[in-house]
Amino acid sequence: MNKLKFVYISSISASFTIGLIALITVSAELSPGFKDMLKGWTGHHWVSKSWLTVIIYAVCALLCYLHCKNRKVGELWAQKSIDALIFTTIASTTLILAFFIRHS
Repeated sequence: MNKLKFVYISSISASFTIGLIALITVSAELSPGFKDMLKGWTGHHWVSKSWLTVIIYAVCALLCYLHCKNRKVGELWAQKSIDALIFTTIASTTLILAFFIRHS
């Protein structure tokens, strides 16, 4: 696999994972039942979210790899995926920060 395709796959997978974990974090704080379910899986909701992060990233990376297996990924697509990762990271951080500031 060429480096640009690896950058693309990794960035897309990380973006999706970060956004989903941010939503799971806020949802778990709003729903005690959901938080208890996460806690029930591993003993602590943080540990469960950590395992979910690994699983979501791996599944997403595999799906992205299979989707673009026979496609050529150039610098433009690699850069766009990095831009998406930066945006998702900032948006997810802002979401979690705003949520906890508002609810503290």
